[in-house]
Amino acid sequence: MPYKNFAPLDLLDISVFILKVLLLSIGISLVIKYAEPLAAISPTLTHVLIAILSPSLAMALVLMVRSRGNQG
Repeated sequence: MPYKNFAPLDLLDISVFILKVLLLSIGISLVIKYAEPLAAISPTLTHVLIAILSPSLAMALVLMVRSRGNQG
């Protein structure tokens, strides 16, 4: 059984982490829902490319920094 070494404190830590992620997700969705009309961004090709490519580029940057940190 893979979870046999879990202590109750570990389960509490996991529950707190899941709760934090859930609250952050709710917060982001509320900001998108209610602040979006205030930020009128024109749908240009540049804005679309930024919106599509920025998460991938950010993740690539994070992974690159982490891999360089693990090497030395």
